[in-house]
Amino acid sequence: MGLVREALAGDAARARDLVDRCVRLCARQRVTALLAEEGGAHPSVEMLVAHGLRDRRDRGPREIEEHLPLCAACTEALRCVSSIRRAARTWRPEEDAQDEATDPRPGRRRSRRARSRRKGPRQAWPNPLEAWPLLALALLLLWWGWPGRDGEEHFTTDSRYTPLVDLTPPEPPPPSSLPSGALDAVRDLRRGDCLAASARLRTTRRGVPTHTELRLLEGATFVCAGDGSEALEAVEPLKGKVAGGEVAWTLARAHLLLGQPEPARRYLKEVIAVDARLRGRAGALLLRISEVEAE
Repeated sequence: MGLVREALAGDAARARDLVDRCVRLCARQRVTALLAEEGGAHPSVEMLVAHGLRDRRDRGPREIEEHLPLCAACTEALRCVSSIRRAARTWRPEEDAQDEATDPRPGRRRSRRARSRRKGPRQAWPNPLEAWPLLALALLLLWWGWPGRDGEEHFTTDSRYTPLVDLTPPEPPPPSSLPSGALDAVRDLRRGDCLAASARLRTTRRGVPTHTELRLLEGATFVCAGDGSEALEAVEPLKGKVAGGEVAWTLARAHLLLGQPEPARRYLKEVIAVDARLRGRAGALLLRISEVEAE
């Protein structure tokens, strides 16, 4: 509660940053839940959240613009993102709203708002029952970002690194090395449809969670689909269990999709050390990361 109070009553820029981070986190949680209920192939959660939070004057990716008219689930997901963003932007203590509603003089209402802006952020802490939307967002962010939660690592994110990832569809292994349920996904990959293939592979993998080749292909396909979180989920259980650099290569690119250069650099160095086939590509990607950092 102390952090929330400090953010609201202190530095306005910090408060805005806190709210923005909370909005993104809550939006991602909601979109993930909606798409999980619907199933099927959809754009990545990150793409949908970014599309829902973008400036309405900007056009979104063509992939999403073409997909939305055909998908009620993604349309509903974007509506939820917009409602979360709108709630965070329009929230203010209830006493202000009551003052304006009961003052019949529009000129006085405008002057009151102007005086409030000149005075800066309010120092009074609103009633928790009145402030519940922002409190819920802030507490969720604190829980999600707590450094020791479940032993997870937490990294800084920077969207400048996401475009460094090559989204070319992966070359699938021989069909004989995959479960029969993955063959439709292989056909999707050969058509260049990574979104459909990734959804099929995720469904198939749930039936055979220990199948190594299937997990490797699923992770690489989610990278192609632009979904770093799902790629990590598919491949992280294979760390230390598969020879060569394919696991580290997929993990590095998944972290870059999430804007996390620190772990990506670590995995790319591992690829260079153990895999001659991928060494050149890993070295080139390391160089691109250094160039972005130098900008």
